[in-house]
Amino acid sequence: MSDMSNDTTSTMSGTMSETEVHLIVEGHCIETEAKKVFNKLVNYLLKNEDPEKEKEFELLRKFLETADFNKLRSQGLDGRERKHVVLRGNGKIEVIEVKED
Repeated sequence: MSDMSNDTTSTMSGTMSETEVHLIVEGHCIETEAKKVFNKLVNYLLKNEDPEKEKEFELLRKFLETADFNKLRSQGLDGRERKHVVLRGNGKIEVIEVKED
């Protein structure tokens, strides 16, 4: 059984569930990090049933399909500096927080 707790996080807020995926962008761009976490989720979900991780999978899938990675890289998510990016999904995909750790 794989441990995904270091790569992604799901939180519950009131009665509405909001999924979060945390990406640490360092040494490679946000697209590479998103693909890396996505592949870890795929491998985990092939071996485990986990509704929360399935939500994270779907959030990352939509992000990978719709994000403008050239724009995100030009906004500092190119991996030259360590950045903590939080993706939240509640019907909408957006990078909501970028902070240096």
